[in-house]
Amino acid sequence: APSNSVYQLCSGEPRSFAELFSMLLEGRAVAEVDPNRIRASEPQVIFGTAAAAFALGWKPEYSLEQTILDLRQWAKEVYG
Repeated sequence: APSNSVYQLCSGEPRSFAELFSMLLEGRAVAEVDPNRIRASEPQVIFGTAAAAFALGWKPEYSLEQTILDLRQWAKEVYG
């Protein structure tokens, strides 16, 4: 692959937006989703292919769950 190539690396594990949102809000008030405000074109599940990651020998050092926990901790420290 050329050295100026851009890759989006992912685990290849599909996640729904609702799952990601729920992980971000864990321990807080849960927002209800109004189905009338969801566009028909919105993906129900977000995923990518892990082919580039495997081809490059890349493996995530942190799980998505740990990344979310770290993000929440950082936000708590910065914003209170």
